[in-house]
Amino acid sequence: MRFRAVFLLCLTASTFGRPSTAAEPPRPLSDRGLENLVAFTRLLGYVRYFHPSDQAAAADWDALAVAGVREVEGAAGPAELARGLEKVFQPVAPTLRVYPTSAAPPAPAAGLSRPGPAAKMVAWEHHGYVGFMPGIYKSERVTAPPRTDLPDPGRPFQAELGGGVSALVPLALWQDGTGTLPRAEMPAKSAEKVSYSGDDRSTRLAAVALAWNVPQHFYPYFDVAPVDWPAALRRALKTAATDRDQRAFLDTLRRMIAGLQDGHAMVVHKSDPWTHRLPLLWEWIEDQLVVTRVAPGTAGLQRGDVVVKIDGRPAREVVEEREELISGATAAFRRTANVFSLALGAENSEVRLDVRHPSGETASLALQRTVPSFGPGGLEEARPEKIAELRPGIFYLDGERATDEDFNAALDRLASAKGIVIDFRGHPGISTVVLAHLVDHPVAQDGLGYIPVTLIPDREGTRLERVPVKMIQPLAPRLRGKVAFLTSAMTVSYPENYLMPVEHLHLAEIVGTPTAGTTGNFAPFAVPGGYQVFWTAMRSEKPDGSRFHGVGIQPTVLAAPTLRGVIEGRDEVLEKGLEVVSR
Repeated sequence: MRFRAVFLLCLTASTFGRPSTAAEPPRPLSDRGLENLVAFTRLLGYVRYFHPSDQAAAADWDALAVAGVREVEGAAGPAELARGLEKVFQPVAPTLRVYPTSAAPPAPAAGLSRPGPAAKMVAWEHHGYVGFMPGIYKSERVTAPPRTDLPDPGRPFQAELGGGVSALVPLALWQDGTGTLPRAEMPAKSAEKVSYSGDDRSTRLAAVALAWNVPQHFYPYFDVAPVDWPAALRRALKTAATDRDQRAFLDTLRRMIAGLQDGHAMVVHKSDPWTHRLPLLWEWIEDQLVVTRVAPGTAGLQRGDVVVKIDGRPAREVVEEREELISGATAAFRRTANVFSLALGAENSEVRLDVRHPSGETASLALQRTVPSFGPGGLEEARPEKIAELRPGIFYLDGERATDEDFNAALDRLASAKGIVIDFRGHPGISTVVLAHLVDHPVAQDGLGYIPVTLIPDREGTRLERVPVKMIQPLAPRLRGKVAFLTSAMTVSYPENYLMPVEHLHLAEIVGTPTAGTTGNFAPFAVPGGYQVFWTAMRSEKPDGSRFHGVGIQPTVLAAPTLRGVIEGRDEVLEKGLEVVSR
């Protein structure tokens, strides 16, 4: 498994300065405090993403969220909570109304009726979710004469928030040439940049509220990745309140995001540097943790060793405990990614392993993380040369290491080959040039992609906007020999797109295990304290319209490593691929 492209993102966490005020120490949430913060979180998402006032569009949402949790947590009951929520949000949403659910809803705020025939309507229209990296998504306040597909300013969105309160939130407003109506002061801009730390309790609670709202309104897979997302919010708030520091809170966020069952989803932070790894590679094989390669000079460890304990605890227990922090659309991806990340950590950090050698003898040894996790000096699986003739007329092509230039230089030999095995057990960098030489007519480059278009909270009425399909044009000469692609649980995202036409049109054999079942453009975002969250914002389906998420590309020939094969130094998946193309 080559995880470089998948986990390189983990090293991009930004660094942030000290908080501007002393950190608030941990303390548990009361039952009432939890209900108050649940109500605050829901209203935060409604106003931030759907109330189209000029004030909301210009708000500092990190600052508002941190101040908001401090304002409302201690409310004694619904009436006090309603007043506190209005105090927090009315400066950016002047037409908002919050009231005890047991009372009759108030009349909508003044200024929601059309002031004249020249007035235009404004509302938020989200095409996916815009994170901090450039991409294909956009969010904009659309302005137009009255449109039937936009919310009615005179009929605010009504929602029960929890904590005994409800809210009326206008999702559209009227505006004239100078701004949205009714008039209100713009929020004051702080002259000093405020830094936040996960060591501060209010920052942690605000970060949960901000992070929870993004999937709540924009995640496209809740229908096929069922999770009790409201329950996830409650668990995260309770844990965040008592987390001892920024590192403990990282696990809280990871546990919440893992519930999305999304192979792109992860949370990264400077408090968890994954710069180095143990001097070994290991995999979960035959229901146990098996060492598959050992760095030169590592004494006491050998290929085929079974790891029995990690730091004195049963290896299975450690792996299963950590798995609740790993998001993935399939169980195999979660286990494989978890096992890989278990070897990563800070440079020279030590881990004690108890192992059982292939001979049956046992050993206990201490290892330090001394091998760079990625890049020069790293540790990779043993593979043939990136393009190699392994048998007469039978070639191997490594999709990760081989470039388009390498492929084109070898094209004459590959075109006349009797068989080609193409390794996609990882994240290939080679372009679809290979597919162009496999087809004799134009074919779609990948499956069906859809961007959710959202105008109303909680994904109500969300429609899917089709992403244009790119076509692959055939190129000469064709690869006429038999072709097999090798796959694993960590064949994720781009290579899965690559393999969609292969699977759909039966262009080649697929040898290995099912892929990760995760693709589509992601939309990372940041929350206070320096935490960065990655997740999938696009919905993808197979070319025939069937489900892709959590299904992935299915092999035509199943092959997986075995303990005996590891001990003997064999690559059984590659062997099976060679057998298939040699028939």
